[in-house]
Amino acid sequence: MLKFDRSKGYYPILAGIIGLVSYLIVALFVAVFSLIFDLDIFFLGMLLIGILGPLLMFLLLGIRENLGFKLLIGFFGIIFAFMVGFGLGYVVAEIVPGGETSPIPNIVALIVMNMIYAAIMANPTAGNGAVGLYLLISGIIGLVLGIVFMFFQNIVIAGMDLNFLLIFATFGLTLGSCIGAYRYKNKLQG
Repeated sequence: MLKFDRSKGYYPILAGIIGLVSYLIVALFVAVFSLIFDLDIFFLGMLLIGILGPLLMFLLLGIRENLGFKLLIGFFGIIFAFMVGFGLGYVVAEIVPGGETSPIPNIVALIVMNMIYAAIMANPTAGNGAVGLYLLISGIIGLVLGIVFMFFQNIVIAGMDLNFLLIFATFGLTLGSCIGAYRYKNKLQG
């Protein structure tokens, strides 16, 4: 467990970076594993990242209470977020000019995925009063990263789909930033 002063203004950013790195490490492990064994394990990879990413992040942030429950919720949350986010992305692709070649469906999908995941994880990680803050932060992060990811579409490096890695990294960045912002706000008020 890493020790950080939660009353410092950089704590939400630091927690976000810890989340980003945690999820990215697990996503890289899954991607390398699938390359070594020449397997298409997207769904299995999503499940592994949905459990191991938050586990690593929670341990690094010193979150141990009800860990199993949080991981179970995160597991189902990431699946639900993907299904709804990509489903809505496909609907948007049918509506916008350019269809699937337009970056708009991907941006919408990323925003929706991050907001759903953050909303699902708000109560287990911070309590009932955190949903609004989590939705605000996740929406901003989803929008900014969705725009940034426009430049990384369909890029494959050493056989690894960069979109796969970056999408999962955004979940970690979002959840870590949300947890950090909530803890920082409570430390200032308490």
